[in-house]
Amino acid sequence: MLPQIGMSEMLLLGMLALVVLGPRDLSLMMRRAGRWTGKLRAMAWEFRQSFEEIGRQAELDELRKEVENLKKSTGLDDVRKDIENADAQIARDAGAADMRARANAENKVKSGSQQAAPNKDAAE
Repeated sequence: MLPQIGMSEMLLLGMLALVVLGPRDLSLMMRRAGRWTGKLRAMAWEFRQSFEEIGRQAELDELRKEVENLKKSTGLDDVRKDIENADAQIARDAGAADMRARANAENKVKSGSQQAAPNKDAAE
């Protein structure tokens, strides 16, 4: 715990410093004390920021783990795989149906041209 300094204690310390250091050196000493205090505050702020960053990083890692666990427990990966498999099956079936339709169309064209040839001979 830090000791608490009241107004009367600060006044006593100021008067003591004025007597010991003198008016000329007291201003330099106060300036140095202010700079030192500023540096301490900056270091404390940086230290606090680094701890907050570590805490945020740990929290993010924990959230990532929770999301992965949720993905595994809800079966979203399984649903995605099922949809991809169904999509691939539909594409295969559509490709096979397209090939059958083309083959049927080619057979009709061939059979139509074979039937048209004898009709031409008969007409002549």
